[in-house]
Amino acid sequence: MVDIIGEIISYEKQAEEIVNSAKKTSEEMLEVAEKVKESIRLKYIAERDSMVKDYHEDLKVTGIQHIHDTNDERDDRIKSIESFFEKNKDALEDEIFTAVIDG
Repeated sequence: MVDIIGEIISYEKQAEEIVNSAKKTSEEMLEVAEKVKESIRLKYIAERDSMVKDYHEDLKVTGIQHIHDTNDERDDRIKSIESFFEKNKDALEDEIFTAVIDG
């Protein structure tokens, strides 16, 4: 009978060691998982920030190019209008004069 109680106590100690070992392993796995989670989060933030920075740079380049294109188009239109007025100066002056006089 003493042997049976001794065995039960021995099995209980083994079970307790197994449970404690499982708890320790579980805690270690949770720590590792938390570190991996934080690593993934930081990587995501870095990638997102990089993508946003690249997007802003692309917008800046596109905006600057649009400004240059718009200025070039404006300059071409001004030259075209100046050329038109230069070629038709006398006729326009006569037409304006006549319109003012005839009222």
